[in-house]
Amino acid sequence: MHQLKRNGKREFFKYNLRLLNNKSHLKLSGFFLFFLLCFFENAYSQYSLDSVEFYGRFKTKKSVLLREIEPYKPGAKVEDTAEARKKVYEQLLGLELFNRIEVNWEIKEELTILKIGLWENFPVFPEGNLEFADRNSTVWIRDYNWDLRRINIGLGAKHKNLFGKRQELGAFAQIGFTPKMRLSYRNPYLDKDKKHGWEMYFSWSKNNEIPIKTQNNKQFFYKEEQSVLEEMNLELNYIYRPEFSTEFKAGLTFLKASYSDKIWEEEPNYIPVQKPNYWTIKIPIEFRYNKVDYWNYPLEGWRVVVNSNLYIPLSQQGFWWPIAFQADYYVPIENKIYLSYIFRTQWSVLQDKNYNYQENLGYGFHYVRGFEPYVIDGRGFVLGRQNVKYKILDWKYSLNWKFFETVPLQVFLKGFTDAGFYIGHKGMDNNKFKNPFLGSAGIGIDILTLYGLKFRFEYSINSIGNLGFNFHRSGE
Repeated sequence: MHQLKRNGKREFFKYNLRLLNNKSHLKLSGFFLFFLLCFFENAYSQYSLDSVEFYGRFKTKKSVLLREIEPYKPGAKVEDTAEARKKVYEQLLGLELFNRIEVNWEIKEELTILKIGLWENFPVFPEGNLEFADRNSTVWIRDYNWDLRRINIGLGAKHKNLFGKRQELGAFAQIGFTPKMRLSYRNPYLDKDKKHGWEMYFSWSKNNEIPIKTQNNKQFFYKEEQSVLEEMNLELNYIYRPEFSTEFKAGLTFLKASYSDKIWEEEPNYIPVQKPNYWTIKIPIEFRYNKVDYWNYPLEGWRVVVNSNLYIPLSQQGFWWPIAFQADYYVPIENKIYLSYIFRTQWSVLQDKNYNYQENLGYGFHYVRGFEPYVIDGRGFVLGRQNVKYKILDWKYSLNWKFFETVPLQVFLKGFTDAGFYIGHKGMDNNKFKNPFLGSAGIGIDILTLYGLKFRFEYSINSIGNLGFNFHRSGE
């Protein structure tokens, strides 16, 4: 990009040459020349971005696109065009709206132009879902012997770019072991500067089986022919994003849980206060600082996530206030080799003795790989993960179909180690692990493809000697 203009640099050198030719100023000019040269070399090597042009096939508003490529707007000073091109590409890729992205610089009639080509995905993204009633596939296979009756089948759709303004509108319905329905709406841009937004979620679910206790790190369930538990959830959140990398979210959630009367006859200690309906207010707060190249599957950069969920009981069932922290670091070692460190921790500031408030390690994304069959209830945990990945395939096939111009496929071979430390709850004797330290190591394959889909296949050995194969529909 040596053709790009550098404002004022030529005039600076001409001025200093005139000073050097004047003997009376020779010493003074020589004294300051080195320092001034360093300063102006840095200051005037910046490229002035005159305009940004978009082309391709897209419906996203240009005002939205300019907001999402900050700070690379017209009038910006760019020191490294290669780095700027990379950042613009990564920020647009992170929107998960485009099937193909091109970023280039161009000089046209003494103007520096950033040219961006965009080809959008199909905006209505289908949400087909095939999942298990259990925490993960390992539990379903080992504990329930591939029982097809425990499968949930869901179908829905989400418009991810309503009106070309990145508004999201979604609906989802699920049948099978756990009937479920969900509606969602998100508008990230309420104001002119596009820093304020809001989102809303409503969900309903019904289940004939619920976990009621843990023994030897295995969940035990209460089951009826009819519904045991029916839940409704209404969540409203305010979003503040002052810049591309920073997001703050705070909200209010109303939860209603309705239980079958029979559960109190067989499990009177499940919830100390026995009522048919339980109302809870949840106050979620979350902060994210994102400096990774691609949030969906990072390979370079770092990020921090802090979240808190305060559960306030309205039916005397007890308080719960877990606070979680996550910090990740991703670094390319050399061509096709990547290293990552992931740290997670959670602590319950307030924790009632209700069973469903004891979730700790083994739930959601909080688990030591290799310990998928187990849960460890308690008050808190510390978890660290390390991955070394080698990209064995980076394939893109051009279909030239609308919304499917390019079909990508990336495959990573990896080795990993995990280490976890859990903090139990006093008075709870349901844990067969006498050592609070948990560790594992293993190898695996990560697969990434169209529309951000991810799959993990892993084989591991843990610190209690278990060997096993595990499958996950996520990437890490």
